[in-house]
Amino acid sequence: TLFLVIMLCMEPVLHCMQDNEGRLFTGKCASSKDIRYPYSIASAAAMLMYFLLLSDLSVFSTRVSAFVLICTRVVSEVALFLFGLTFFVLAFACAVSALEQDNPDFSDIPNSALQLYKITLGMFSGSNFDILTEYPALMIAIF
Repeated sequence: TLFLVIMLCMEPVLHCMQDNEGRLFTGKCASSKDIRYPYSIASAAAMLMYFLLLSDLSVFSTRVSAFVLICTRVVSEVALFLFGLTFFVLAFACAVSALEQDNPDFSDIPNSALQLYKITLGMFSGSNFDILTEYPALMIAIF
């Protein structure tokens, strides 16, 4: 309700009633130019709240209720996995960037972390793996 009231106060159509340039119910006029972006933010937040309320209807169906229950359990497990992955990527990125090596992909901590995420997700190219053979300490640390 709060977001709907905020949207009503910022409604571009209401701001363009005086300055509509001959078009009826338009939201694009000079007086509404500054409020279109905040209005879109409030609109997006209201839409998210609407779908969050819609999830309460899952109690009417056992299958949908079970699906929602499983999704909430899985999301927490995925978040835990991502936290653990980020911890290990950061630890190995710090270690790899401390090694004596000249590979530009692993020159500093942010680049090393990005490359380690790529390796984890299978996005690291084969030619880059070939380059890693030139740096044995780096290759051992990554594998």
